[in-house]
Amino acid sequence: MTPVYEQAVKQLKAQIPGLEVAVVAAGTVAADVAGRVAAWPFRAHVVQEADKYDAMKAANAALATSGTVSTELALAGVPMVIAYKIDGLSYVLMKRLVTAKHITLFNIAADEAIAPEFIQHEATPQALAKAVGRLLADPEAAADQARRQTEALDLMGRGGPDPSELAADAVLRVIAAKAG
Repeated sequence: MTPVYEQAVKQLKAQIPGLEVAVVAAGTVAADVAGRVAAWPFRAHVVQEADKYDAMKAANAALATSGTVSTELALAGVPMVIAYKIDGLSYVLMKRLVTAKHITLFNIAADEAIAPEFIQHEATPQALAKAVGRLLADPEAAADQARRQTEALDLMGRGGPDPSELAADAVLRVIAAKAG
């Protein structure tokens, strides 16, 4: 996703010249991410995993690959845009096996796309830049999305015992309700 993100951020920086960009580099891929980001034609701060929560709290919006980070961003109150791409064959197989409308846990729990999701061919630099740009241009809409993300986290049992089990239970309930 790094080349797609680079182009999306490049478009955003053309529209918002003073935009500060932070890229969180997970421990296992930190060196690779830092190397790729260093080659970008604009400055981006590479944030180590240990400092990611501070970076999240400072963010006005985020562009993220679907996964644990989307829940972490929602917990930090950051409105986001989600992108996800896998190889073509895996996508075809997964499309047949998975019937969920959404890929982000809190979107699944809420049964709506609170955070916009751009999957596979939809995850273009133009689409991502436009969606993130909307969040940056409209603080009221961004705050509303952050509030709705928090409400969806509450559906998943935010603040209750063992969040991992509660999240899995919420997903299973949604899947069971859709199957039944």
